[in-house]
Amino acid sequence: MVLVPTAFITIAVIALLGVLLWRTHRDGGILFANSVDDIPTAYSFAFLYLPTIIAVLYSILWSWIDLDVKRLEPFFQLTSCCCGGLHTSILIYSNPRHQPILMT
Repeated sequence: MVLVPTAFITIAVIALLGVLLWRTHRDGGILFANSVDDIPTAYSFAFLYLPTIIAVLYSILWSWIDLDVKRLEPFFQLTSCCCGGLHTSILIYSNPRHQPILMT
């Protein structure tokens, strides 16, 4: 249930970057001021620190998804039909009575 919101967040960030790029090419920049002191504190924070905060939070979310996929992928491969599933696993051994025994 995390993949759909993450996909929407990714699309929103890409759209926002596209709009900012378009405004930069159209106006020659995003924010204009005669000196650094003329820039309001909220704008200064938004341009200096907010992109880093967003990138860190997004990377935490993405690493959570990535580690979850890496953790579950072997089990998905064992249950798939195209790769042979449990019959080709080296962890499963059948004794002469054909009862599966898990070897650790």
